[in-house]
Amino acid sequence: MSESLKYFRQKKGTWIWVYDMETNRRQKLELQLLLDRVNHTLRHENKMYFALEKERDKFREDCRTWVGMIGQMVEEI
Repeated sequence: MSESLKYFRQKKGTWIWVYDMETNRRQKLELQLLLDRVNHTLRHENKMYFALEKERDKFREDCRTWVGMIGQMVEEI
């Protein structure tokens, strides 16, 4: 198995262990689920959190492409 694929699986499948004091329950959830919840809660803060550097870089490129397309449309108007 390639080293990068192994690293990807380790990050994506990582469990976060939680103790809910209100219900006195133990839980576990995946790192990606926790990051999705954090990103949803902080969606107006202009920050996104990622488990993998590769995902962050892809998101960055998508944002730059989107900003470039908007800039071109504004210039045409």
